[in-house]
Amino acid sequence: DKMVCEGCAQRIKNAHINAGKAKKVKINLENKIVHIYSKDELSFSNIKSIIEELGYEVLSVEFE
Repeated sequence: DKMVCEGCAQRIKNAHINAGKAKKVKINLENKIVHIYSKDELSFSNIKSIIEELGYEVLSVEFE
């Protein structure tokens, strides 16, 4: 599925924060981009598994 509404965005935000993987999550619905801010290092598999468990597809992950 694709992230298409504010409800989708909120589910993704809550999942990352509740899993203790993020201190802040920003989502751009228009561009389908999720920005995850964490003081701890995150791995591709952590990010991908949380999003996929909600039924969404991860196309790519970039780290800064």
